Amino acid sequence: MAQPFPNNILGETASGMTEMFPKLLALHQGKVQEGKSDSSGKENGSTTSNSSQGNNAAFADTLGGQPFLQEPLEIVIDKNKHKLALISGDTIVRMYDVGLGGDRTPEGSFIITDKVVNPNGRSNGEFGSRGMQLSNTNYAIHGTNEPDSIGLDESLGCVRMRTGDVEELFALAPQGTPVRIGEDVLPDLTLVPEAKQRYQHTLVPKQNNPNKTYHWLN
Repeated sequence: MAQPFPNNILGETASGMTEMFPKLLALHQGKVQEGKSDSSGKENGSTTSNSSQGNNAAFADTLGGQPFLQEPLEIVIDKNKHKLALISGDTIVRMYDVGLGGDRTPEGSFIITDKVVNPNGRSNGEFGSRGMQLSNTNYAIHGTNEPDSIGLDESLGCVRMRTGDVEELFALAPQGTPVRIGEDVLPDLTLVPEAKQRYQHTLVPKQNNPNKTYHWLN
């Protein structure tokens, strides 16, 4: 999943990912097998139970002894508040201030398609160091060389982010992440983890796209 463009489903890696991935995969497979056993009306047996307990031990220091994020990631952009939230169910993973375009910023549901490093060919271009296209449109979530526009409606419709923010979001949100844009769409919070420092990640090489010039509505 962590490959050069256009197969960069994961754009960044972290030191603990390689170690944790097989444990998460085994936990997921155990739940799938348990579901199949339940639907067939047969007993689950001790093998699945013991396996689940062993996998859960990897999360002994997390809330409830379970993987912290139980639901798929989603990006929600609130036009009234000029906020972008990366959420999992009722958990807000990150919250950022963004610049928008007022009525020029479309409302609705999209997904992250192209994820591009330096979409202008340089990190200080009008789209900054990272860009994430919204479905098959001319709109994207991207960096900006006009940081004073964050919190305002000065774009032509795209979602502008500060450099550190867009680089962290690029690292956290994989290709295919749903994006929902509207007014007053932030979830009612029941759980908000603290974010005292940036997500520590390593950029996957070759995530630029030299074969395309992006003409997003900045």
